[in-house]
Amino acid sequence: MVQDKKKKKNILRTGLMALLPALITLFIITLVFNFLSNNIAKPLGGLVLTLIGWFTPFNTAPYKEDVWIVAIIGFPLAIGIIFFLSYLMASFLGRWLMKELENLVLSRFPLIKSIYPYAKQFSDLFLSDDKKAAFQKVVAVEYPRPGLYSFAFLTSEGLKEMDKKIGKDMVSIFLPNSPTPFTGWTAFIPRDEIIPLSITVDEAIRLLVSGGVLVPPNQLKELQKPKRPDETK
Repeated sequence: MVQDKKKKKNILRTGLMALLPALITLFIITLVFNFLSNNIAKPLGGLVLTLIGWFTPFNTAPYKEDVWIVAIIGFPLAIGIIFFLSYLMASFLGRWLMKELENLVLSRFPLIKSIYPYAKQFSDLFLSDDKKAAFQKVVAVEYPRPGLYSFAFLTSEGLKEMDKKIGKDMVSIFLPNSPTPFTGWTAFIPRDEIIPLSITVDEAIRLLVSGGVLVPPNQLKELQKPKRPDETK
């Protein structure tokens, strides 16, 4: 009886481990969809129906009460506007306007000033190709004491003058903090003291953000790999 309960518990746990990533993904997609629908799509849909009612003899009042019709009308417009703004922000004019807006908003609203820069850093960390390109390679270094190792990103080949004065081949690394890897500090270390790792920058960032929980699948040890129900005892 005890073994049967243990077996059922292991099967349930294994099933939950298999479903959890899909559930988290679905939860995030649902949050984004609801935000777009409630805050952008529905107001746009209502605005379109209002304009149609103003400029045509068509009575749109009954349709404005139907949230599905309003959302169906507004959602394609919301997606189109987002794409348009994305292309605009990628242009020279868009970048200039965004910079001016940031300066204006950040200088006048203290609350936004304390939140927006960190949100921007976080989005840049995951979406900016330039940011990821700056992190050339993922390495391990012995830090903060002998016997402990930390992630670091190789950022450049170092400084010629430093090599000359120290007498070693020095490289520059960025040691990120966890769970906020967009903060950290820069150090110079002898090349022979870094340990190159075969994981990508994206995988390292996910691992740091999760506090070591989100291990890349190809780096899982046997004890970390979830067992199939037929393998549980």
